Amino acid sequence: MMKTSENLEIRNTKTISKEELTKAALEDLQMGVSDLLVTYPKGEKGWYVYFTDFTEEDVKELPKSFRKVARECLKNNTYMLVVDSDINKNESPKHEKMITLSTGHVSEKTAAKLAYRSFEGLNVYQKRENSWFIETPTPDNALYRRLPDDLIEVLKFAHRHECAIVCLDQDGGLTNKLTEYDW
Repeated sequence: MMKTSENLEIRNTKTISKEELTKAALEDLQMGVSDLLVTYPKGEKGWYVYFTDFTEEDVKELPKSFRKVARECLKNNTYMLVVDSDINKNESPKHEKMITLSTGHVSEKTAAKLAYRSFEGLNVYQKRENSWFIETPTPDNALYRRLPDDLIEVLKFAHRHECAIVCLDQDGGLTNKLTEYDW
């Protein structure tokens, strides 16, 4: 985990194809893998799998189908594995970064729109209530013309920190580099 000068969490992610997992591992993902791993659906495309405070001892407690993947993530200091059906199995896995920010950096109105995935073209996935994963578009993307200023500010901040994913979380960190909203 890296910390920015604002003491925010920036962590490694790895995106792989569903085809890289065994049938048993995919079934385990659908069932929740284990109490040791936190998984969130990535729409119909796949899953986000968190390896928060995960150890080698924890790997031994996972179903056999998922141990190899978990060991690779631990070895490479990967905090989140993204399993995505849109990725071709012949492509190299994508290694990216994710920044976690407080939902207090968007307005209540923007948060409500995120909850209903009301921003066409923006890949938003519910993490939990009032928390989302957002794939960060490049700043020159025409999509920015249709987004509210508060969300643009967050996405551009993430891009400046070279993060492909923003995790807006009600427990995420605040920075004085972004506007704060009290709701």
